[in-house]
Amino acid sequence: MYAVAVVLLALVVGSCAKGRASSAVDSRAALAAELDRLGLWRGLSDADRQVNIAAVAAGTHPWATSMSSDVSFPADGEALAEGGVEQFVASLAPALRVLGVKVSATTLSSGDNGTYVVAIDGIVVRLYDASSWESKVESELPWYASTMKPLAVVNGLLTAAGAKERCFVLYPGGNEGVVLLIDPRIVAAVQAAGLAEGNELPVEAVEASAGT
Repeated sequence: MYAVAVVLLALVVGSCAKGRASSAVDSRAALAAELDRLGLWRGLSDADRQVNIAAVAAGTHPWATSMSSDVSFPADGEALAEGGVEQFVASLAPALRVLGVKVSATTLSSGDNGTYVVAIDGIVVRLYDASSWESKVESELPWYASTMKPLAVVNGLLTAAGAKERCFVLYPGGNEGVVLLIDPRIVAAVQAAGLAEGNELPVEAVEASAGT
């Protein structure tokens, strides 16, 4: 009887484990389909989109999939703080134009005198001054501010244009920063799936946090 009970228990446990595994696979497949619907892989060929859908369904993190140059952009905080914001905004311009936003940036003060100021679509943005390097507030640190402040302005322009997409940043202020120009529902879906915690949660650039 004991042996029979052990066998039955093993069968029940195995069945439950298979059920959980099947449920996890179904959840990942549903997430992949939702991300595709919301446009994470817009601009890619159908074949590449299907590869990404299958990869996420199999367990690949969505941020690790291939994305088009209209969705993902490098944002090296150090390079931006060293005078790279004007060129950075220019790199975003083609993708933004598709979404109804025409934008350009002009450097008003390069930072050589300790203060870095740009104008984005006529909006003057002081990125940092000499005292910013000693700030205890992350949003005021030059690498972080040079990444987030320009994008906060861009997000304001996207809102005004009625676009769904916004600029979110992975690892803001770091050398490995990445801008994702995506529908906010994509971030919400990835977060709801438990896949956007800590550094894997992209930060939306907004005026309140960027301090323009």
